[in-house]
Amino acid sequence: MIDMYNIVEAYSGMYPVLIIEEFHPHIQEIMDNDSIPVANKLNMVTAKARNLIKAGVDTGMESDKPKKGSSRAVFFPKTPKRVTVDGHDVYAPTAVKIAFSGQLDKHHGESSLLGEDQNGKESDHHINRSYGILKNGHGDNYESSDHESGGVLAPVFGTHPEHHHLEMGRVTPAVSKDIAEATRTKEFPKGLKHEDIQEAMMHEHNMAHGMGGYGQTPQNEDKLEKTKEHPWVEHAISMMHDSGMHPGDLGKRNMGIYHHPVTGKKHLAIIDYGFDSDIAKKYTKARMNSARKSRGY
Repeated sequence: MIDMYNIVEAYSGMYPVLIIEEFHPHIQEIMDNDSIPVANKLNMVTAKARNLIKAGVDTGMESDKPKKGSSRAVFFPKTPKRVTVDGHDVYAPTAVKIAFSGQLDKHHGESSLLGEDQNGKESDHHINRSYGILKNGHGDNYESSDHESGGVLAPVFGTHPEHHHLEMGRVTPAVSKDIAEATRTKEFPKGLKHEDIQEAMMHEHNMAHGMGGYGQTPQNEDKLEKTKEHPWVEHAISMMHDSGMHPGDLGKRNMGIYHHPVTGKKHLAIIDYGFDSDIAKKYTKARMNSARKSRGY
């Protein structure tokens, strides 16, 4: 199996670029070909996958129909990635995020796509080393987080040099029962609810930006402060301040349960954290430009 994984080391900043050879070589060629504009890559990958399926050829993908957001599409490799975690050779399921030209990209006036910018934020070496459930050591070697929370970000296993795509650890949906199980501690024997986590982080964000805790009762203030003492929330708040991520982006669809590839332990993981304050400004600018254009000025 090792021969299937030709891991090529390059560096974008300090983060390793890993070739995703779980995909069919023709698909991988499109993804890595820098002469192809990133805005065209998703359509070309999808078309190639469909042609391969029609020909009875395995694409290496679970489906030729990706899950799509506003600026990125997600494909799921059939074969897990071989990596070394805490000295153990393991196979880790992954998801591949590809930037594409969304409705607002033509209005924000910059050469990079919004999806590229988000991929770049999510593959930031410092943020992943500080807050990832698994942190990259060198090449395909990873270490478990030594923070009490176990880490808060799904691991990133590699990125294109210009952030056309990245490969992230795959998660299962963040249902209430699993969130509670993943956040149980001695001080929080029942674990946490998603809404409590998001409310506490939003409160912290508002306080940090001078907006105050409008409408909060003393009883709710006590609950919020107690929630902030949870190791996972404490670490997530630190990541939020360090990265500029907005907690309004922490809906359940942007979180999941990451199963540690060595221990099998369930970790609550943030999987979509590239929407920081800088990118939020770009989206706002793009929406304003789009509105002006629709009005004819």
